[in-house]
Amino acid sequence: MIKANDFFKILGVFLSFVFFFIIVVVVLFIYSDLPQSSTETYIRRYIEKDLGLNVSFQTLRGSFYDTIILEDIVCYESKEENANEIISIDNAEIRFNFLKLILHRNFFQSIHHIVIKDLDYYILRDIEGHWRNIRSSSTKSVSYDLENQFSGKIYVYNLGLYYQDSHGWKDADKGVLFQD
Repeated sequence: MIKANDFFKILGVFLSFVFFFIIVVVVLFIYSDLPQSSTETYIRRYIEKDLGLNVSFQTLRGSFYDTIILEDIVCYESKEENANEIISIDNAEIRFNFLKLILHRNFFQSIHHIVIKDLDYYILRDIEGHWRNIRSSSTKSVSYDLENQFSGKIYVYNLGLYYQDSHGWKDADKGVLFQD
């Protein structure tokens, strides 16, 4: 027959083993590639399917519990093969509150701020005079109600604007630039 004292010793060893096993699994999960790859898959699917945009990025890193960093982001005007590059970002850092994300299940409201470094925006007009801008190919309508609004701050460091006009002004009236 097992004495109460022996029972508690066995229970203590068993619970210690379970606790140690859980700690090892959590540490391996945190240091594995699983959080990064699942986050990258989710972001790519959201951009391509839900938003219908042609966006690529090279690297995704961060702690995934308060920071996501996307590097070498390029956004094209459409999903066509030879689409023009409209936006190029060297580095975008998204800081968010993990508790808000878990409690509210709304990523946009959990974002504290976004830091964008080296943003280049290309303003293009083709030979026919059409402005080239980003077009969505999604048939889904994304709701922009108060629940999905971003209320954080956006910081942009080193913004470059590039203007290319293949159409030109031709014979259009330019108006009087300076008057007395």
